[in-house]
Amino acid sequence: MPIAQVCREMRTGDLVFFSGNSWTSLVTRLFTWSKWSHVAMCEYNPAISHYKYMWESLLNPEPGVIDVWT
Repeated sequence: MPIAQVCREMRTGDLVFFSGNSWTSLVTRLFTWSKWSHVAMCEYNPAISHYKYMWESLLNPEPGVIDVWT
């Protein structure tokens, strides 16, 4: 499914699982025996903003990832 379609269908509370390539993600997957290294949650409240937010804990965000707080 195209990412644009996925984003349109996401609702608050939906979870997105990631399998990162950083060393911390690799260590996490190794010690948990999981294919997932971390998770993000969608938040969408059209009364406040027309944006959908992905709350994800990142040590070093990818270029182009916008931090809402900064």
